[in-house]
Amino acid sequence: MPLSLCLSLKHTIIHPPHTYYHYYLKLQSSSSPVIIISISIIIRISIAISFGINIAIHLNLLIQLLVVVVAMLDPDIHNSALANFETHRRSFVQDLEALARGDTQHRTIPRIRTDLQTMLYTLSMWTKVREGIIRESKCFEEKCLILMGVIDQISIDIDITGPTRTIGDPVVKKMCQMLALHIGALTLDGFSDIDTEAVESSREIELEQRRWEIKHEDYDDERGRKLRVVWVHMYYKVDDCLCGLCTGSYKHTREPTLSPPLPPLDPESSDDSSSSSEEE
Repeated sequence: MPLSLCLSLKHTIIHPPHTYYHYYLKLQSSSSPVIIISISIIIRISIAISFGINIAIHLNLLIQLLVVVVAMLDPDIHNSALANFETHRRSFVQDLEALARGDTQHRTIPRIRTDLQTMLYTLSMWTKVREGIIRESKCFEEKCLILMGVIDQISIDIDITGPTRTIGDPVVKKMCQMLALHIGALTLDGFSDIDTEAVESSREIELEQRRWEIKHEDYDDERGRKLRVVWVHMYYKVDDCLCGLCTGSYKHTREPTLSPPLPPLDPESSDDSSSSSEEE
C-alpha cells in the first residue's frame, strides 16, 4: 500500500511500525482506492518537502502504486498473486542473496532499482492477498509494510563500483542479506511448519538476532549502528500473534558463528558520512 512508503525517508528508516500500521488499517477500511491514494499523496509530498526530496519521484511511485491497488481489485490478479506467492518469494530471496555477495548479475543501477521497486510493489500486493481467506497469523501484512521501507532504503543507497561493476558497499550488502532472511520468512501458512523454506529462514533470523545480541552496540561504528537499527526495525514481533517467529518457536539453544567484521572504515567516507549527518 502507498502509505507504507512513509517508512522510508531520505536518510533514515527509524520509525515505530505500529504508528504507520495504525493509519494503514484505517485506510484499509475504506472501499475507495482514490481515498487511499489521495491521503497517501498528501503524506508523501509532506515528507518530500520536509526532507528536500524530489516530489516528482514520489508522485511517480504513487502513480505506479495506484496501479497495484486497482489491480488487486481484479479477482484474477488477486488469485494469481496468491498462487505465485512462494515462487515470487523465492525469486526475491535469490536476487537479494546475489546482491549481498556483490553480484549485480550484469545489471545497471537503474535496472537494479527497477527490480527492487518491482519487489516493493509485489509486497504491496501481498498486504492485500489474504483478504477473504483465514488468517492464522496477525503479523504478515505489518511485516510486509516494514520490509517495503527497507527495500526503498536499499534502492536509495545501492551503487556499483570498480571495473568489475560489483556492489562494494558492505553496509548495502549486509542490508540485502538481512532483508533476504526476512522476506524468506514471510509465509501464508501462519503457525504451521508446512512452509519449510519460511521455517528455515525463520531459524536463520533467530541466529542473526543472537549475533546482534552477542555483539555489544558500544563496539559498533557508524555503519554498525545503521545496520543494527535496520535489523531491529525488521526484527519486529506482534505480541498477540501466534506464528513461530512472534512466539519465539525457532530460537536456537546453540550459539551461532559470529559474522565477519566489516572492513576498516575509509577515512574519506567517514568524513563524508559525518558531514551528511550534520546536514540531517
